[in-house]
Amino acid sequence: TLPKTETGVAELLARRPEADGRGIKVAIFDTGCDLAASGLATSSDGQPKYLDFIDGTGGGDVDTSKVAKKEPDGSVKGLSGRSLKLGSWGEKVEEFRLGARRLFEFMPSDLVKKMKSERKQMVEVKQHITAGEIQRAVDKLAGAAAKGDDSDTQKRFEKKDLELQQAQLKELMEKWDDPGPLMDVLMYHDTEKDTWRVVVDVDCHGDLTEASPMAPF
Repeated sequence: TLPKTETGVAELLARRPEADGRGIKVAIFDTGCDLAASGLATSSDGQPKYLDFIDGTGGGDVDTSKVAKKEPDGSVKGLSGRSLKLGSWGEKVEEFRLGARRLFEFMPSDLVKKMKSERKQMVEVKQHITAGEIQRAVDKLAGAAAKGDDSDTQKRFEKKDLELQQAQLKELMEKWDDPGPLMDVLMYHDTEKDTWRVVVDVDCHGDLTEASPMAPF
């Protein structure tokens, strides 16, 4: 914070209270501004301090070149493959631009590492259950063969197929790579306000009925 007394600002405002920058528009080139900072919210006369902002870095840009219209049930098919259920905000919108970004791209590395570990443990539990079910089926077929009931060609094929499934499950876990949840992004033009708005499926579940569109974009 600049010193107001030493710079004469306090004296100026005492003589001219209205000389606080009201009515003046300033363009600022900066590496980043916190739009949520309380000191940058409103001016002395209650007007918004930020009139507009442009991010020229390209960081966090989302490709929204793909255009889509609503399905017959009013939903939109996102790039993730999920059926996106819209809220009242989308009732009058006819056309959407689709995008998608990985959640891990916006998270600290330590948190990403922790989430990947937890998600892998969940997959391993399901994998072990499936592997156990396959092994029991293999044992059952092997038991039938031990009793001399191995003449059935179909059973031999079934056993071979189960063994291939076992090998694939093992390979899957050895090469496991988790890119993270894929968030759908919907952009649309608000014709009433003449601005572009964006909705992000941050929960990655497709339900955007309670989502709050963000603007401007």
